Amino acid sequence: MKLKSTTAVKLSEQDVMEMKGWLSAMEVSRRIHKHISNVYRAIRKKELQGMRVGSHWYVSYASLVKYLGPAAAMFDLAKAKR
Repeated sequence: MKLKSTTAVKLSEQDVMEMKGWLSAMEVSRRIHKHISNVYRAIRKKELQGMRVGSHWYVSYASLVKYLGPAAAMFDLAKAKR
């Protein structure tokens, strides 16, 4: 299922725990050393594919790697992929 970049979806906590290939916006913020507002801005600008679950945002791992481009190698994202 392909999601648009600002799709609101109703999921249970169990669904969130089982999501593969998605990182919380806060986790993205910590991993790339940017303020959370920069992550939200990138989602709004559709530079990152984001999915809202309740009041929390999740970012597609694939869109994060694409967003970072060659700089993705600088960040230890392999641990982040679930």
